[in-house]
Amino acid sequence: MLSLMLIYQVIAGLSLLKAAHAVNVPDPIAHFPLNSTYETREIDNRQPMGTPVGVSLAPGPNNKTGGSYQFTGQNNSYIEFPNDGGLDANRSITVLCWVKHAGSGSGLEFVVGYLNTKEEKLGFAMATNDGILLVVMNNRADKASFWIDTQPLEPGAWHFVGTSYDDNTGIARLYVDGKTVAQKNLKAKSGVATPDQFKLYVGGYPSHDAPSNFNGRISNLRIFDVALTLDQINAVQFPVEG
Repeated sequence: MLSLMLIYQVIAGLSLLKAAHAVNVPDPIAHFPLNSTYETREIDNRQPMGTPVGVSLAPGPNNKTGGSYQFTGQNNSYIEFPNDGGLDANRSITVLCWVKHAGSGSGLEFVVGYLNTKEEKLGFAMATNDGILLVVMNNRADKASFWIDTQPLEPGAWHFVGTSYDDNTGIARLYVDGKTVAQKNLKAKSGVATPDQFKLYVGGYPSHDAPSNFNGRISNLRIFDVALTLDQINAVQFPVEG
């Protein structure tokens, strides 16, 4: 029989191995679980609470009641978050969330982004086009770039989606369900336009012509002011449900 000392040594060795493989992830500048527990509050109260308009709580990625918000796709269905500077990613950025696309509509549908609605200016946005995930970004010089997936999201199914831009390298990436699905080389050191006067919108925004608002559910929005690695992204994909 194995001695107790040997068992303890094996357990200790496994613990050290697990710690060695643990992924270190920086704190986000904002994490909005978007569920019945936190509603539109940031999980650690680092950012102001959002204002929900025409949305309702719905089951989340793990099918738990109140684990997400349902958006109708109409122009009066969105969540608006004020930006007092705390949401300004400034240079590099990573945006991650869970989405469930209804698949009943067509054309562009807004998922999340920074906008100045008074001046009709877009800083950054992640959206779907006929169910295909895409990102549009304006840099600090007001030059637009975009990158896009090649396959549509499965309608009626939950997907963990996200995007990143590394200001040091100029590399922008798009992620779906833990995999890199698109990559583009942009100009380095150009920054991303998320200044204070640009509010954060989820699921849509008011007084718009295009894109249309999102028809489906959104949960667990995380925003980082760094470009995460794929390992770091996968380390935070598990949802916090209500």
